[in-house]
Amino acid sequence: MGFFASVIKDVEGLPADIKALLTSPKLKAAEQEVAKIITAAAPIVKDIAVAVPNKTVQEVIAVYNKYGATVAGDLEAGPLAIGNALLNLAVTELQKLFPASTVTAIENAVTTVLTLLKL
Repeated sequence: MGFFASVIKDVEGLPADIKALLTSPKLKAAEQEVAKIITAAAPIVKDIAVAVPNKTVQEVIAVYNKYGATVAGDLEAGPLAIGNALLNLAVTELQKLFPASTVTAIENAVTTVLTLLKL
């Protein structure tokens, strides 16, 4: 039984299509893929967070340079632009490791790591 099926106490009481999804090999494979991405994301996300303690434009540019990436967008637009730039950097690095994974799966893994590390 996968993670999602184990969280829901009464899988038997669910509609057949939902029960089939929660117990499917496809979902189990997706759970395993996400676990791999989260494991790989943790050190990258932590490294980026440590490099930008104040989330200044200069720190963001420096961490992009460290990863050999080019900043796209206007970082002077404010905190949201800086947050997006940092998310994009983490996603770009993880896409190199997981080229077959969707951007959404990788973004969710990064967000999960940020939550777990409370960054």
